[in-house]
Amino acid sequence: MPIRRNSQRNDATLDVSLHARKSMVIGRMTSALFLDVSNLLNRDDLRIFTYEPNSTPPADLLNTSGTGPLTINAERRFARRFQVGMQFDF
Repeated sequence: MPIRRNSQRNDATLDVSLHARKSMVIGRMTSALFLDVSNLLNRDDLRIFTYEPNSTPPADLLNTSGTGPLTINAERRFARRFQVGMQFDF
């Protein structure tokens, strides 16, 4: 049976980040305060690189699924991250 084109592809991911910056003058110095937020929507996407089910019969008689353990090579994204900073120009 032929495999459909792109049937092994992961779902699309949406990445929304935020950068806010406020510049101000303090005395004779120019400064800026900033806030960075990565993964603003806090998406918990899983990207699977390889998926290999083990077709060996189960070792115990109570497991009737007919398959053994899976081998999955995947990575999960970090949760929402914040970064606050201040910049001085003098």
